[in-house]
Amino acid sequence: DIMTLSFFDRLFKTSGSIQRTLRSVEWTIVACYCLMLLMAPADELKGPKIVVVLSLIALSALSWIFPIDRPQWQRHIYIGAELVPILMSRLGNWGLELLLWLVILKSCFLLDRRDAIVTTIVSGICWLIPLVWLIPIDNQIRSQISIDPHRDYIFLYQYFTAILVYISVSTFVLLFGFLMIREYRSQQQIKLLNQEVETLGMQLERMRIARNIHDTLGHTLTALGIQLEVAQQI
Repeated sequence: DIMTLSFFDRLFKTSGSIQRTLRSVEWTIVACYCLMLLMAPADELKGPKIVVVLSLIALSALSWIFPIDRPQWQRHIYIGAELVPILMSRLGNWGLELLLWLVILKSCFLLDRRDAIVTTIVSGICWLIPLVWLIPIDNQIRSQISIDPHRDYIFLYQYFTAILVYISVSTFVLLFGFLMIREYRSQQQIKLLNQEVETLGMQLERMRIARNIHDTLGHTLTALGIQLEVAQQI
């Protein structure tokens, strides 16, 4: 599809590189989280605010690195190093979901498909387990829970909803990342094929020119030889 190819062409070429594109997206998300953190009410963060701040700083620093040409074990360490501050932000009851899904997208580029899926599953488990203690409940609901016979259902509904949101968004991110990689590789294969066609075309043209020269020159030399023989006989 021409429109799809042009989209990925702009994505990978106009922006300069995959690293620059992902870094720009990551900085934008970090900046938005910083503004949200500054504007958040004092009682919004149930844990230490410094944990969230340090997490954002660490992610900003790691965005300068993109070990796509490094060995596989270094790529795993890089993905783990980005996941740690995101998961640590749970201590401040502050969810960096967008950055988590961006790291999952990075894993599609840096890891093979199986490792990217395993990373998504493990990250989801580490991300969702703390919700048992960190699902926000305001004072009004909390006061009703003691007499509400459906309080367990309320908790399970919130937890089940969080699981469904993570599964659906993570699945979309993985599929989108795999699609980007497939389209990018397809474009690279098309470029290689075009180069091979051009090379073969040049070789065929050289062979045609050489054949024409050989035929023309051979005919001319043969005619000259006959004329010289005739001249010698005369």
